[in-house]
Amino acid sequence: MNVYSLKNCCRKDRNKGAAMIVVLCIMAVLMALSLAVLLSASVVMGNAQKAATREQCRLTAITFSEALEEKLTEDYDDPTFKVENEGIRTYLREAISSKQWLYYNEAEAGHNSKKAVTRSFTVENLPSDSAYGDIAVDMYWESDGTVAIDDEELRYSNSILVVVVTCSYKGQTQKVKSQYALKCQYEESVDKNEGETAPVSWKWQRMWRE
Repeated sequence: MNVYSLKNCCRKDRNKGAAMIVVLCIMAVLMALSLAVLLSASVVMGNAQKAATREQCRLTAITFSEALEEKLTEDYDDPTFKVENEGIRTYLREAISSKQWLYYNEAEAGHNSKKAVTRSFTVENLPSDSAYGDIAVDMYWESDGTVAIDDEELRYSNSILVVVVTCSYKGQTQKVKSQYALKCQYEESVDKNEGETAPVSWKWQRMWRE
């Protein structure tokens, strides 16, 4: 083999080696791109699942808030109204009027701690694998300080009930806050003995929800 042939062989080997390096580099780039695509797809799917779970939590919280509103605002005059449906309203009236449940007033000393006056409840009897998630309810009521008035109709006329429904499911949490105004009025149509004061009816009316 002459010198010229030897040089050609060396050049061919170098070309093959360079081509192999180029092929390996291209394969590495393609693998990196494939991994990036898979990672992006995984992130997108994860975000979509979180968004779906978050929306499910929000809808559950709204649905429960609406069901609770129905119990709070159901019309006494409705012929289909049943006494047993008054459970939540009876609880609120007794708890508030007994003065054992302090009201919230940001500007009044002794009543400006929202945490201290909030009562919390959990919804039980849901299946452990329930698609509704865990539901909790926080309530507190606000007053402008008129609770010292003797007249019951005026005493609670400016009271506001705040209800926060929280739904937690698969690491996602959504809250729905509702506010209700209390309307107190004497039931003059109710028969009463001479000298007795007409009973006062309590009616809640939703102001807003967010």
